[in-house]
Amino acid sequence: MMGLWPRLVLAIGTFAPAGDRHPIPSEWVHWDPVTKTASITLVAAQEPRNGGWNFNGLTSGEATVTIPLGAKVVVELTNRDSNLHSVGLVEITPIVPSSGDAAKPAFQGSFTVPFVQGMPRGKSDRFTFTASRAGRFWLLCGVAPHGVGGMWLYLTIVKGAKAASVRVTRAR
Repeated sequence: MMGLWPRLVLAIGTFAPAGDRHPIPSEWVHWDPVTKTASITLVAAQEPRNGGWNFNGLTSGEATVTIPLGAKVVVELTNRDSNLHSVGLVEITPIVPSSGDAAKPAFQGSFTVPFVQGMPRGKSDRFTFTASRAGRFWLLCGVAPHGVGGMWLYLTIVKGAKAASVRVTRAR
């Protein structure tokens, strides 16, 4: 039972086990019910996992952020790695793209700049969009070959969702 407890607590986002270096959902996904704004804070290479090709220590779809349809969404990325990184909200395709050149933004301007070249260590950028259509998308690093290398998470926009939330599926 002890092995299940940290995963259960992480999934509901109310408590981080001692020594846990991963942000719990309440630390990187915030919901303002008054303004109906979802704020997502991502850190590229928060830890060396997957060669630094991770967002908040998570890779290859290990987290799904859910956003209510119609919400304002602000995504901010900070790069802590010596490699260049970026993030964009892009359409899901049959194969994860190797770079942002092969990705279609899900909404106008839904990517950090420069998306394909990436930002150096210590830099941050943000983008804002209105979640005007429901669907499932990727939060993807546009620097080649980071996307195909696992630097992506899911973001879903759901009609009827009451608040922004995140579900982490990484086995702890």
